Amino acid sequence: MTEHLDHVKLIAGYQIFWAHLKAAIRATSEFEVEILCRDQGSDPHNGPLSYQSVATREELNIAAMDFDLVAPDPIRSLSTEIFERFDRWYDQVWSEDFPLPDSIKTDMLRELHDDLLTLTELIHIAVNQDDAT
Repeated sequence: MTEHLDHVKLIAGYQIFWAHLKAAIRATSEFEVEILCRDQGSDPHNGPLSYQSVATREELNIAAMDFDLVAPDPIRSLSTEIFERFDRWYDQVWSEDFPLPDSIKTDMLRELHDDLLTLTELIHIAVNQDDAT
């Protein structure tokens, strides 16, 4: 394993990044639903789902920065774009322009999904490229 330490760091960083992205998407989606279903007298921004949304976004931010330290380009660039795309959606959920039309939300999440598939493929290629030489 010491021969392939860079590969191990890359794969581990990706797995941590992916796990935090998944958690942040779930928490922000749950918060979004709470906003849409709230009672007029309650403020969802002071509830546990809002805190969970903020916490998972911050954990994702840290995981993204850590992953950037071990990922070569173009992997680094793509992971940065994935984080930025999530962040734009997150900001929309927390903005006054909320709720987002379902088509926009679906498109944003589909783009995240497609980018994650591309990122997985790039990591697979990067890890196996050195093994082939």
